[in-house]
Amino acid sequence: MKDGELWRGRSPIFFAAQIRAPLCMLGGENDITCPAEEIQQMADAVRRTGGLVESRSTRMKAMSLHAEKTKSMLKRRVAEFLLEHVRKKKLT
Repeated sequence: MKDGELWRGRSPIFFAAQIRAPLCMLGGENDITCPAEEIQQMADAVRRTGGLVESRSTRMKAMSLHAEKTKSMLKRRVAEFLLEHVRKKKLT
């Protein structure tokens, strides 16, 4: 198997059309693990196939889950997202 085939088989962007649930993508603008540009590329790919996606980047160096401020922001945003999209769908 060539590197290109391996990358294509494992990169989530090639599976964007299979995403059916609302997707919340959070990241840091300067995150080297998952750069903001890649979050935006994935969000755009999901939207192109009709998916619902919210993406947000913070100005932090990286999305450090150890920082209390970051944990609080993440928990709040995820809770809002779930209430807005999952609860709405479940009630209808």
